[in-house]
Formats: sequence, structure tokens, C-alpha cells
Amino acid sequence: MRRHLRNLNRRTSEKFRCTLQTRAVAALVGLLAISGLCFLPQVLRRTVRNSTLEENHRRTLNVPCVVLTQNVSKLHPSVRQCKPFLAPAFQESELDFVSTDARKMLMDSSLLQTARDLSNNASVNIYMNHARMWAMALTRKWDFVLLLEDDVVLPEDVNEHLQELMTVLVQNNVTNFVVKLVDHWVAWQWRSVHKVGNHDLRTCACKPAIHSSSSAAYFIDKHAAQTLLDNAFPASMHVDSYAHHLGCNSKELALFQIYPHLVYYTNRPSTHIQHTSPQRAFLLVKEMISNTLSSTC
Repeated sequence: MRRHLRNLNRRTSEKFRCTLQTRAVAALVGLLAISGLCFLPQVLRRTVRNSTLEENHRRTLNVPCVVLTQNVSKLHPSVRQCKPFLAPAFQESELDFVSTDARKMLMDSSLLQTARDLSNNASVNIYMNHARMWAMALTRKWDFVLLLEDDVVLPEDVNEHLQELMTVLVQNNVTNFVVKLVDHWVAWQWRSVHKVGNHDLRTCACKPAIHSSSSAAYFIDKHAAQTLLDNAFPASMHVDSYAHHLGCNSKELALFQIYPHLVYYTNRPSTHIQHTSPQRAFLLVKEMISNTLSSTC
């Protein structure tokens, strides 16, 4: 009898425990369902908001726009409104467009003289691809064009800024221009010549001590596209330095920079020699000293 009662109590206890577990699971599922319903409006609002932001980013630009890339799927939504220029990979034949001295430095990096020298095959390829975009602008007969690299993010109000910029340039009869949309970090070497909304349009105040500025985003007219292409070869320096040289040193075109900058970066790794390398640091210091001594600032 006692054994029977113990077995009965054990079965009853197990049944009760099983019932409690089942109810607990059911309660948890119900709680999660209710929580899901509570958070659903927030999720929907967030989804709609993100969709709206992406839609705003994809608004059509008022000017032709080309973005240099090797992978369209990785472009930021803000630049997918631009025509992708699918950059061909480096080919040895591109070295035919490089100066004799530059080819020697590419073969032996110990011969590099300054930070603006073409430093590797990637720098040659990037230079060539920018030249191909200048040629495209001329072939398409665009009066103006916005040229981008694929690490750029455009602001939502980029159309308004570009319209203000074009208005200022046209009203002041400025032609054969390159406007860098990323500001230069040595601001005192640049003087403000025009106001573009809340931004300054700056040009070289002298022959600067710094010989480089970013080519990740710049706005040009058809005359500048021709000037850039006419003077492009044989190539001897980074494309970042090329327009800077034509604008500030040889005065072949009108070079401007927007301050503060109009665009942002996605911060992908650079394809050039890293600034943290000892050789790169040495070349930057050497170039700065050399340019400072020859500067008219």
C-alpha cells in the first residue's frame, strides 16, 4: 500500500510539474507575442524611415554624375543615382602612359622622391580611370559633371548645394574650373573668393606648401575636362595631386575647394601606400619641407 501511495504521489507530482512547465511555456509564448505586437509599430516606423532615407538618397541629381567603382553593389545608396563607371583593373599596358622616371620609381620604391609620386600599380590605375572619366565627359558633351570615387557619401541636400555652386560660377563667368568638394586641411593657404550658401568657395592664395588634395569628389565643366586630359600624359603623380598642380602651380585651370566640405567618406581602406608606413611618413615630411621652401605663401 505504501509503495502504491509513493508511486501515485510521484506520478501526481510529475504530472503537476509537467502542467506547470506547459503553462509557463504558454505564458512565455504569449508574452513574446504581446511584446512583438507592442514593438511592431516601432519596427514598422523604423523600416519606413530607413526606406524613406534611402529613397531621398536616390533622388535624381540635377547634373550628370559619374562614380568610379569596381563593385556597384557596394555603393552607398546616396551615389547609386550616379552613372557607375566600372573601373577596369590594372593592366600592364597602362604603364605606357607613365613617364620614364615614374616607371623607374614604380619598379624600385626606394627611388620615390615625394609623396605625390605614383607609388604603386593601383595609383597608376586610379589615375588612368579618372582620365577615362574626363574623356567620357567630353564624349557625352556634358557642360558640367560631378565625378566621384566609390568611398563617397553624398548629403541629402546635394542638389541644392550644386545648384548654388553653379549659380555662383556662372554669375561670375568662371570657366575651366575644378571644384573639390572635400576641404583642404591647410586652410590658411586658401582664400575665400565667393559664398556658396553657408559654404566658402576658396582658391589658392599662393603656391601652397602642401601639394595634394582629395580627388574623391569634384565638380568640373567641359573646359576643365579638356584641360585635365590635354595635360594628363605622361603621368608622373597621384591624381590627388594632379589637379592641385594644374590649379595652384602651373595655373592651367581654376582650382577651388568648398569649405566646409560637402561630402563624407565611407572610410574604406586606401588603395595607396598607407600613411602609417615609415616610407610614406618620410616622403610626406620631405615633400612638405621642399614645397615650403619653394612656396610663395
